[in-house]
Amino acid sequence: MRAIDLEARVISAVDRIRTGQQVEHDLIECKRSWPQESKARQLAGSLNRAGGGDPVVYIIGIDEKTGDVHDVSGTDVVDWWGQITPKFDQIPPEMVRHISVPVGDKGEHVVAVAFAQTGRLTS
Repeated sequence: MRAIDLEARVISAVDRIRTGQQVEHDLIECKRSWPQESKARQLAGSLNRAGGGDPVVYIIGIDEKTGDVHDVSGTDVVDWWGQITPKFDQIPPEMVRHISVPVGDKGEHVVAVAFAQTGRLTS
C-alpha cells in the first residue's frame, strides 16, 4: 500500500467520523490509544476475514464515537509492534506501512498502520 493511498483512506475515514458516520469494518479499525497486546487476536481475525490482498488499517489516535483526536505521539510504532508480535502463535502479520496523518487545521495527527496477512493467523 502506497503512503498516499493510506493517507487518503485515513483522511476519508476521519471526515466520515466527524460527520457522524461509522467507518469501522473488517478493513478499518479506529483506536483512541495504542492497542494492548490482547488485541492481537482481533487483528488476526480481521486479517483472516479480509482475505488475500486487502490490508487492515488501524487509525490510532481517534475516538470513533466523538471524532476527538488524542495525542499518541509518545509511543513509537516499532516499539509497540515489537510488543504485539510475540502474541501471535505463528508468523505475525506484516506491518506494511505506518505514517502520521494530519487530520485537521489545528495541527492534529493520527497514526495510520497498515497490516498484511502472511498466512492464516492465530493468536
